[in-house]
Amino acid sequence: MKLISIIKKLLLSKIEAESACVIAEPTATKEECQQLRMYIEQQGGQTARPKVYAVDFDGTLCVSRFPEIIAPKKEVIDKIKRIKAAGHKIILWTCRTEEHLEVAVQWCREQGLEFDAVNDELPEQKERFNKQTRKVWADYYIDDKAIRPDEINV
Repeated sequence: MKLISIIKKLLLSKIEAESACVIAEPTATKEECQQLRMYIEQQGGQTARPKVYAVDFDGTLCVSRFPEIIAPKKEVIDKIKRIKAAGHKIILWTCRTEEHLEVAVQWCREQGLEFDAVNDELPEQKERFNKQTRKVWADYYIDDKAIRPDEINV
């Protein structure tokens, strides 16, 4: 693992150690990322609070033809697992409801994905905002249909 590269990315982007580890060295193990966090703390640095990631289902975690789930997107699933293993919170954020949502959640469990919330705020966010917001609050939204404002071409 390229520790110097990871630390540079951490310092430049001001994100927590485990996320910097995943970004800088995609093949890093959970243990390597935890070692980096401990190293930074020993050097007097601090790691940030856990980040919240809202993850879409159809087209993001799987290939689908609604309501049929065709195949897992293994690379994305592996990244989400690593984000979760690094101590971050994951919300499944999908348009699926009722039985289609239950099928999706069960499918995710079979892939080894567990969520801190499903189509809902985290309890600590409900408390923070003193109510439930209309939009699920997250630091990052992972969605196959996403576009950043600077990518809009009209």
